[in-house]
Amino acid sequence: MSFFNFLRRHLLDHFFLTDGRIRVAANGAQHVPHVGAHQIRGGDAATKEPWRMAVSCLVAAFGADLPKLAFLDQIDAAGLKLLLQMIEKRLNSPLTSSVGRLFDAVAALVGVRNRVSYEGQAALELEMLIDSHGDGEPGYPFGLVATDAVLQIDPLPMIRQLVEDMQSGVAPARISARFHNGLAQLIVDVCRQLSTGSERLPVALSGGVFQNRYLTERCAKLLRAAGYDVLLHRQVPPNDGGLALGQAAVAARQGVTLGEECEDDHSQSQQRNQ
Repeated sequence: MSFFNFLRRHLLDHFFLTDGRIRVAANGAQHVPHVGAHQIRGGDAATKEPWRMAVSCLVAAFGADLPKLAFLDQIDAAGLKLLLQMIEKRLNSPLTSSVGRLFDAVAALVGVRNRVSYEGQAALELEMLIDSHGDGEPGYPFGLVATDAVLQIDPLPMIRQLVEDMQSGVAPARISARFHNGLAQLIVDVCRQLSTGSERLPVALSGGVFQNRYLTERCAKLLRAAGYDVLLHRQVPPNDGGLALGQAAVAARQGVTLGEECEDDHSQSQQRNQ
């Protein structure tokens, strides 16, 4: 049986965890997203210049009176002023719920880099900071707010605690570990809130953010300890390539279901006409 056919036949009830979104799937049909990451302003330039997302996070967490952090000294004063004006006036500042952009922001905040040469570079280098003691670090807190059947993730408590640690001289390696550990714990907390009663649907970890080995292994460990079966990528990548295959599998499953319904309707129509 091909991997594609395996997905068609065995896509059962489970949680999909992709970048910034968690969906509940039932027999292959994706329902309305239940979780949206807190939206922080960042334009297209933010994908190449993580400092922009870092500043956006600081403005969201502290207002216009930005805390004094070393990475700000490396930013051109005119460029920083322009970005602050864009944020204030909401010009060229679309909202984003990407977890990848949150990784970029944290990487810039701790001084990993303000600019990148390729997608995911800052996040990769942030992960590489974690040392052998990272597993024992406490995770940063994230907020969870339920609004209109949507569970909203609020990263601002994490940002405030991270800045406090930086100003207290906590090493970047420890800060990176605390960010990763907090994000992993957040995923477990969200799954618990979305679970009904004692039901524990399998959890599928997918999306580009789960190319991060430390985060993936940490999530899997915590989820299994909480009683969840965890589905991980083996034969296809977790980023866009794997997501495209998953979308095709869901569409195929929905097509089969639709076809069966049409056949049933046709049979019932024939019976009525006899």
